[in-house]
Order: sequence, then C-alpha cells, then structure tokens
Amino acid sequence: MLITRWRKGEPLLGLSTPGDRLRLDARAQAGSALGTATDRLDFVCAGNGAAAAFAKVKARGGVVVVDRSDAVAPHERAEAAAAADAKPLIVVNDEAGALLEYVGESAIPVASVRAP
Repeated sequence: MLITRWRKGEPLLGLSTPGDRLRLDARAQAGSALGTATDRLDFVCAGNGAAAAFAKVKARGGVVVVDRSDAVAPHERAEAAAAADAKPLIVVNDEAGALLEYVGESAIPVASVRAP
C-alpha cells in the first residue's frame, strides 16, 4: 500500500512592504541559506551586483536589490552581498518568467523577483 499526503507549508521566503500593502512573489535560489527569522529591514540598490557596485552603497544589515545581468555570475553577486554584510540579496530578473539560478553555497538568503 502506498499513501501520499500533500501538505501545504509556508513559502521558503516572503517579501512584503510594511503593513502588507505589497507582497512580492519571491523565489529562493538554489544554494541560498534560509533561516526562520522575520525582519524589517531597509534596502539599498547595488546596480548589477558586481563587487564594485557594493563598494558604493551601505549594504550592512539591510536588503540589497540588484538587477540580474549576464555580466555578473550568480555566485559572484551572492559573494559580494555576503562580503558587504547584507542580510538577504534580492535579484530582479531582467527577462520574462521566473529566475532560477544556482548561487553557490551562499551564506545569506538569495531570492529573485520578476521585473515590473
């Protein structure tokens, strides 16, 4: 006998604005560290996620938002964000559809969202 049960669980990562006025459909990226905390964090934009872009912003302890680009490899974006002491890294997909990238063994959560 085989029994299959489906359980609806919590999403791996949720993003929303204060007061839940806007919820973003975020996808956790493979290799990304995920925790169980709920945080209210400020955010900064770091261009395409290259290490040089992180040198221009104060990412420590905040959410970093970057644009996906072929010029920067997924693991390089994640490493630069972790080196800048960012909490999570959010990658805005520059193409249609969902973005699924392997980010290496990232020390911080990395997620993608679709471009508006």
